[in-house]
Amino acid sequence: MKRYLRIIVMASGLSRRFGENKLLVDIDGKPMVHHVLENVSAFLRKHPDKGTGIVVSSYDEILDTGKRLGLRCVHNLHSEKGQSESIKLGLLLPLDAADEKREAAVFLTADQPWMEQETLERFLLEAAETEAGFLCAINNNISQSPVSFDEKYYPELLKLQGDQGGKRIMNQYLEDVSYMEIDKKELKDVDLPQDMG
Repeated sequence: MKRYLRIIVMASGLSRRFGENKLLVDIDGKPMVHHVLENVSAFLRKHPDKGTGIVVSSYDEILDTGKRLGLRCVHNLHSEKGQSESIKLGLLLPLDAADEKREAAVFLTADQPWMEQETLERFLLEAAETEAGFLCAINNNISQSPVSFDEKYYPELLKLQGDQGGKRIMNQYLEDVSYMEIDKKELKDVDLPQDMG
């Protein structure tokens, strides 16, 4: 089953625990968010027919970077509503190229700066081809982001409220989940300043 990918970078978080906008903090020579945005852009330059990259953010700096990298940008004016708002904004953006194709939405968090470009490419290509309704990154039997959702699950994603995430839906359909093992370091996310080490 071939799917057109709606590759959604979630970059609206308020970083309350971090103490400042963590997505703009320097990691390995550039702002944290640039790592995932550049990897998505590189994938789409290599595979332009596979999908569309979408950045959902409440920060102008991040949206400007997304535009420079050729990604579609959606301004999240209500980030206080939690991650469900970013999910809905990413899913509801009209995509002309996807009109006649089956879709899957891949949700990427912007605070996983150590994921390698080749790893993301492998995940996205599998998300486009898998027969399963979900593809989920996993390490040591712990499921993590990124996660892809076949379009048949969009109605349930659009019903999420507040800080509810898509995994609550995935966990109701575990028989329809395929997993991809990814190195623990690449899946590490940054919630606190000490996570940057």
